[in-house]
Amino acid sequence: MNAVLHIDDREEELQELRYLLADRYRVTTCRKARYAASLIAKRKPDAVLLDIDMPDYDGFRVLSEIQAMDDPPPVLMLSGHPEPFFVRRAMREGAVDFISKPYTGSMIRHRLERILVGGNQSPITIPGTVPNEAAHILVGSSAAMSAVRTTLARYARSDAPVLILGESGTGKDKAAYVIHALSARAAGPFEIRNVGAFPESIVESELFGCEPGAFTGARASQGCFEAAHGGTLFLDEIADAGPTLQAALLRVVEDGQVRRLGSTKYKKADCRLVFATNCDLEEMVVHKKFRQDLLFRINTLPLIMPPLRERIEDIPELVELFLAQNGQSMETIKSDAMNSLFQHPWPGNVRQLKACVERALVLAADDPIGTEHLRP
Repeated sequence: MNAVLHIDDREEELQELRYLLADRYRVTTCRKARYAASLIAKRKPDAVLLDIDMPDYDGFRVLSEIQAMDDPPPVLMLSGHPEPFFVRRAMREGAVDFISKPYTGSMIRHRLERILVGGNQSPITIPGTVPNEAAHILVGSSAAMSAVRTTLARYARSDAPVLILGESGTGKDKAAYVIHALSARAAGPFEIRNVGAFPESIVESELFGCEPGAFTGARASQGCFEAAHGGTLFLDEIADAGPTLQAALLRVVEDGQVRRLGSTKYKKADCRLVFATNCDLEEMVVHKKFRQDLLFRINTLPLIMPPLRERIEDIPELVELFLAQNGQSMETIKSDAMNSLFQHPWPGNVRQLKACVERALVLAADDPIGTEHLRP
């Protein structure tokens, strides 16, 4: 049984994780962070769980002391701060992984297993990036989700356009964010635009911005390409793009330049483009509803998000996450209710499952969730 040292100034956090990991790990706790280094030297744990938010002796100081050792154990950082700054700093200063709260027992166990197998090496080593900032966003240990994560990591190394396909509720937006967070552009902005919300009359100003006087009442404004400068622009529901928007996008994808309405100057569109849709774009091309030349250019790196019915083994992890987000544990749901979740086809996928769990918590009030509370 592997030994794990958990460092946190809050006793309730220490006891909770000790309980969650007791079946697989020998957990030692440490409330006094200033003594953590000497305790590690004495106990020589196989891995360390380290909280950042400790007022008297913060986690980064402890991490620095651990990294100064001759043979430091791998460190998994825990924090209530999901901001990229904390993630980047943790990874650059030697942490192998990072998890933002709320987390579940299965998340911690999965990360520890990966760390202990891989040793003190980060699974993705791209200089200057944020290897694990969004690793917990796409929950699921199934083969399908493992393949998705592997593909996302590879795509993150490129700057070519990505087209994410999949049914509604499968997490296409989360996959787009993972690409951004794992890329060299992680420190830049991540801009999201729903293409279906662009009225044809103002498409170009939404995309490229405008100068004063470009049209009646126009004021200086930047478009989404400028807003995403140095980062990633995620254009969701690309199938809803009308002819004007498709032509404008094709021009940008081809020459990589944008020009504000009312201006004569072109600017470089320095952003990674990620597109998503739940429609069959090839079928739309056949029916003259989508430009074939545009599809060729945005479909450089395709990714298909699997529907939940094809990865039902991930349902327990997802349910555990949704319960944790509402301050509850897996003890809140009865076994028969959990079993019934496997029988539903989930046409709305993960989004529908989350709504089902949240609705069941309300209906059950203070009682455990039973089958009578599940209304998918």
